[in-house]
Amino acid sequence: MLTRNQLKDVKALQQKKHRRELGLFVVEGGKSVAEVLASDFAVTAVYATAAFAPELEKACAARKLAIQQATAAQLAEMGSYESNDAALAVVRMRPAGPIHLAPGEYVLALDDIRDPGNLGTLLRTADWYGIRQVICSPETAELYNPKVIAASMGSFTRLAVHYADLPAFLAAHPERRSYGAFLDGEDLHQTRFATQGGILVIGNEAHGIAPALAAAIHTRLTIPRYGQAESLNAGIAGAVLLDNWRRNTARQDGRS
Repeated sequence: MLTRNQLKDVKALQQKKHRRELGLFVVEGGKSVAEVLASDFAVTAVYATAAFAPELEKACAARKLAIQQATAAQLAEMGSYESNDAALAVVRMRPAGPIHLAPGEYVLALDDIRDPGNLGTLLRTADWYGIRQVICSPETAELYNPKVIAASMGSFTRLAVHYADLPAFLAAHPERRSYGAFLDGEDLHQTRFATQGGILVIGNEAHGIAPALAAAIHTRLTIPRYGQAESLNAGIAGAVLLDNWRRNTARQDGRS
C-alpha cells in the first residue's frame, strides 16, 4: 500500500525545482510507461493499477523492478493527468552530453519554443520523420516538463535532446546548410535540400526566429499561404517543414 509520503514525493516531481534537485521526472499512461521501460532511460519506480500491472510485468522483471500497485485515483494524484487507470513511472534524467552529428545527418533546431505542448508535438513529429537529434535554445521549454513528456507520446525516449546556444551551434557546423521557417523567404515547395546533412530551424510561437540566429541561417523558407490565417502554430510549421524536407530528399535519392 502506498503511503502519503510516497504520493507526496512523486507529486513533487510536477515542479521543475524538485525535478532538477533530484534528477527525476514522471512518465504517465500505460503506453508511455511501456515505452520508457523499453528504452535506455533508468527507471527508479513503477506504479500501476491491478488491471494494468500484467502488461508491464515482463519489462519490469527484466529491469528487476517491482511494480507497486496503485489505484487510478492515486495515479492521478501523483501525476498531472486528470485520470490515469494504467501506470506511472519515476525516471532518471539523462545526463547532458556532447552533440555529435553523423555524416549526412539532419537535425531539428528549436529556438525559444515556450509552449510545452508544442515542444512535445515537435519531438513526436521529429521522431515520425526520422530525426534523431533535436537542439533546443536555452529558452525553450524544459524537456522533462510533464506536458512535454505527455505530448511527445513516448518519442522523447528515441531522441537525443540537447540544449545549446543556437547561433554558436550553427557557427560550429559551417558545413551543414541551415534552413529556417520565416514569413518572408523562398517557397518551401520549390526548395532543394542538401543531401549531405543540414539543420532545420523552427522559431518562437509569437516572434519567430530570433534576429541573432536568423542572421546565421543560410536559407530562409516560407510555407506558402493560400488563405487568410496570420500564421501557423509552431508544431504545424515544424511538421510541414519536415514533410517537405523528407519528400524532397527522397526524390533526390531516387526513391519517389
